[in-house]
Amino acid sequence: MGSDVIGMLQFQFIDWYQRRPARTILADMAERTQDIPGITLEFQEQEMGPGGGKPIVLEVSATDPDIADAGVDQITAMMRNLGGFTDIQDNRSLPGVEWQVHVDREAAARMGTDITTIGSAVQLLTTGLQIASIVRPR
Repeated sequence: MGSDVIGMLQFQFIDWYQRRPARTILADMAERTQDIPGITLEFQEQEMGPGGGKPIVLEVSATDPDIADAGVDQITAMMRNLGGFTDIQDNRSLPGVEWQVHVDREAAARMGTDITTIGSAVQLLTTGLQIASIVRPR
């Protein structure tokens, strides 16, 4: 996933003989989702070969996490409406999930880090972290 990706959806089709070709379904999904404002979608078909993840991975990103969440909800609803998808999953954090991180301060110090740095890393991974802003003179 790219550095600006907020989330990823992975889903698996029903058996090939019970549905349209995967490329046709992906093209249909791309067409139906192209007008969702504020998000960028990338459709990726599973590469052939030994075992792996889901056959299709869809990455959704936006500068506003609320827009990305709304887009993922909209896409998921479209997929359920279209039918033919099984085991639809997304990797967004669930609302109300509480994280507890126990830090071995001695081990952290040996690695050259501290609680503040670890806290910032957790924040970056969960809700994002502003690292810079540009103030333009008037």
